[in-house]
Amino acid sequence: MMTVAMMTMTGAAFSPSAVRTWLETDDPVREQELFAQARAITRRHFGTRVTLYAPLYLSNLCVNNCLYCAFRRENPLLVRRALRPGELRAEAAAIAAMGHRTVVLVAGEHPRQAGEEAIAAAVATVRTVPAIRDVQVEVMPLTVAGYRQVSEAGAGMVVVYQETYDRAVYAQAHPSGPKTDYEWRLGALTRALRAGFRRVGMGVLLGLGDVAEDSAALIAHARAFQTAWDVWPTISLPRLQPATGAPWALSPPRPVTDRVFLRLLAVIRMALPKSRITLSTRESPRLRDLALRLGVGVTQVSAGSRTDVGGYAGGRVREILSARPPGQFAIQDERPVPAITGRLKTLGYQPVWYQRGLRA
Repeated sequence: MMTVAMMTMTGAAFSPSAVRTWLETDDPVREQELFAQARAITRRHFGTRVTLYAPLYLSNLCVNNCLYCAFRRENPLLVRRALRPGELRAEAAAIAAMGHRTVVLVAGEHPRQAGEEAIAAAVATVRTVPAIRDVQVEVMPLTVAGYRQVSEAGAGMVVVYQETYDRAVYAQAHPSGPKTDYEWRLGALTRALRAGFRRVGMGVLLGLGDVAEDSAALIAHARAFQTAWDVWPTISLPRLQPATGAPWALSPPRPVTDRVFLRLLAVIRMALPKSRITLSTRESPRLRDLALRLGVGVTQVSAGSRTDVGGYAGGRVREILSARPPGQFAIQDERPVPAITGRLKTLGYQPVWYQRGLRA
């Protein structure tokens, strides 16, 4: 039987079969050993610091037809909208007023509304809000030249989720649009690094493919970046949540339970000891608090999030789209920022607003 200590010494410990063994264990002693080791590694490399951030949705226009996303092209239930520069700045200012200094700029995949020029312009606009210290982008895969343009505009990090590494499931989940190109998406972060970025984020969408297979592939992908680029990618493991007009989101093909999810966070921490691990408001307050209390690897959390376009500042955007328009997916943790920072402190963590050492 493989022990936790053996896991840290060999890459074979993170093969699909090995990961599956840890995720499906019914031995509470082994589970607690896993959690304890993950907690120790997290404390060693990150102390008690947890970074907070908020997503900022630039546009819900999209040319893809992903079956799990409300932004999919064929969704007739969504009112389409892209923020104008003044509206975007108002959104960033509203996020900053909540205390945030780190913003993740998100957009549906659209060559005009979310292409390299549009994203670079949006990054530059958000950077005009003095309090915002770090702008990350979670947008369509770009060329090297496109990523360089976005970097020069002031972005500090690129996030691209492969969604699933199972090519057959990937094809089923993405029936049409540019996102059908698996290889182009797989190479996005390499292009970002070639363009000069030193921070990248990756992940899988849990509920699509086999959790052990996808997790093992994610670990291998992240380790390859560490070897080739001396970069520890930030890891996110979003689980499918209900989304308006998205059939797979209402009935995930391969749902992941809370217990398996917590074990997976610990396994990822064991495999990638220096990677930041994100836990978003997709998860419930109970689950997020439990993950932090167990200390299984989480180092950054979103707070006060909205997943609709114009969700923070309201005003004319909100009037156009109605009082509470559908977002990309349903948020489970709707606690305000002060409640989340207060809970972090109660659990023994130090809330921080951006990764220190970044360009101000």
